[in-house]
Amino acid sequence: MKFFEIVAIAAAIDSTGMPKGTFGFVQSNTNEAGEALVRHPLIRAVGFTGSFRGGKALFDLAMARPEPIPFFGELGSINPVFVMPGALSRRADALQPRPGLAVIQGDVLDPDAVALTLHGATAVAIALGAPARDRSGIRARGTDVIAQQMREQGIERVVCLSVLGANESHRGLPLLYRALIFPLYLAPAVADHNAQELLLRESGLDFTFVRPPGFRDGPRTGAYAHGFPDESMGEFAMKISRADVADLMLRELVAPQYHRQATGISDFKRGRAAA
Repeated sequence: MKFFEIVAIAAAIDSTGMPKGTFGFVQSNTNEAGEALVRHPLIRAVGFTGSFRGGKALFDLAMARPEPIPFFGELGSINPVFVMPGALSRRADALQPRPGLAVIQGDVLDPDAVALTLHGATAVAIALGAPARDRSGIRARGTDVIAQQMREQGIERVVCLSVLGANESHRGLPLLYRALIFPLYLAPAVADHNAQELLLRESGLDFTFVRPPGFRDGPRTGAYAHGFPDESMGEFAMKISRADVADLMLRELVAPQYHRQATGISDFKRGRAAA
């Protein structure tokens, strides 16, 4: 930063009556000054533009604090914010911390772990899962903890992965699924999703439920149906790629279309194309 730029910023702050200390400038030709700023307990967030190596070092310091703080970095001209849907849906366990992404391992039933994970967030995506016959109720129980921590931190927006067949969408399922597959094989999972949805409906949060049918492997296509009424499932397939489900969930976080609603999502049946 040039000297005249510093003077101009200081003069603008003074002329507009902003509080003293709004702007500070620390100059150094070593790394120690930046490291000290990131470690200081009064610093609540860090922004950085520059090399990947330098930014990664400061990011690691921010994540290593007793209470990690947000790090906003533009490093080496790479995308510093987004994890692409395919990586998020299929390789979440392989993701490593990097600028713009903190990977936090913990128990979704532990309020302290959830509070740490949500710190600094403005919206939340819930994608809890369990085996089809699991009766632990982990989806509803975990969502209850997440919702409580969201309210405590003032976070309102949540997109929740549910299932096609939950609650009122059950009546739109093909007969085979209503009469055989769901009652005999998927009853515990659907009951858990039903409870999860009810909990968020009563939470006061701005929710969206994304309800896919069965998953399949495959890339993100963006050519899928969503928002369809329960009665029209005959037009759609009972499979959808995980990457396309992640795509819709991320779209709902960034530009919500289904406030306080549920939306189905599915591929079109063979021979039909998305409009």
